[in-house]
Amino acid sequence: MLIIRKSKISGCYLISHPIFRDHRGFLTKIFSDDLNKYLNNKKIKQINYSLTKKKHSIRGLHYQNPCPEYKIVKCLDGKIFDVVVDLRKNSKTFLRHERFIIDSNSSSILVIPENCAHGYQTLKPSCKILYFHTNNYYPQHSKGLYYKDPILGIKWPHKASNLSDNDKSLKLIKDIKFKGL
Repeated sequence: MLIIRKSKISGCYLISHPIFRDHRGFLTKIFSDDLNKYLNNKKIKQINYSLTKKKHSIRGLHYQNPCPEYKIVKCLDGKIFDVVVDLRKNSKTFLRHERFIIDSNSSSILVIPENCAHGYQTLKPSCKILYFHTNNYYPQHSKGLYYKDPILGIKWPHKASNLSDNDKSLKLIKDIKFKGL
């Protein structure tokens, strides 16, 4: 595994994994114990797979509190504009975000640290995403930030479409008086 880009957000990395090609196609290692050092040696507890049918759909910005988790994100089909927001109140990058393009044609995976919000916008139709989580999903602890919150200043590449009712109803940081995690 090779770090392609170390983020300004501590603990967030875009990592390349090797692809082995031959006349039949390819084989790639998406996860191995090599990644444990980026997960603070926490174990993967849950793996999720999502399909987002429509181009320019937004999912996020989601996090869990309590019960934080590291996430590893891999785009299996399509292309996404991925955003990570640092929610750690004692971090130098508190409430700052970093943007990544993750494409199924590349060998990249994104490692997202605990106490960061995550979301993405699809840049192609029928995007298939694989997520590895170091914690289980707890609906009662599922939280989110509004994707257009002016405090975050995220410049999404396209006008948003196809948001979930939950994501549309998320409040602004100033309205919930968010102080950090």
